[in-house]
Amino acid sequence: MRSGYQDGFDAVLLQSGELGQQQTRNLLYARATSPYVAYLDADDRRLPGALIAQFTALKAHGADVVFSPNQHDLTYPDLLRSLIHSRVNASCLWRTSALERLASAYGVPWDLSWDLCSDAVILWQAYQLNLKIVFSPVPCIWAAPGGWLTRNKLRWAQSKLRLLEQIESVVPAYQVAIAQEKKLCLRYLVPMT
Repeated sequence: MRSGYQDGFDAVLLQSGELGQQQTRNLLYARATSPYVAYLDADDRRLPGALIAQFTALKAHGADVVFSPNQHDLTYPDLLRSLIHSRVNASCLWRTSALERLASAYGVPWDLSWDLCSDAVILWQAYQLNLKIVFSPVPCIWAAPGGWLTRNKLRWAQSKLRLLEQIESVVPAYQVAIAQEKKLCLRYLVPMT
């Protein structure tokens, strides 16, 4: 574990080794001493000023979590549309108290039963707990485009379909968008002939 500093915020870096993404985030959450927590994947880079923009949005709206786009993707201000179209990433800024509510409801903030799509899953769970989630339009991270998806298409499609089915069962207003995304996922699951 190393400490650093970015945009006026303390940063703790933890190399997870073989722990996996969700276990690493749960470990960092358990060690958090700040009222705010932001995570970043090893292959991403936080853009200058992004944390300040997120912190400003969080405080201005009294939010529990702020989600933002990365530099490649259009992220919709509508959280559910962003979840459905895979436009959320690891660039959220959380109140530690919000992660505590998730841990209380689900055992740990990041559910270990999810293989991929964990950032979308935790935001979906936050939505279901009625946590206040706001959008900051300031691009937050530079992410290597598509690298993880190229290696994990099948696992990603399975996780994504599972999430879409959960959203569809609770929020039927997005049926058309969900059906379109399911079609895309099925391309990875059903061999083309």
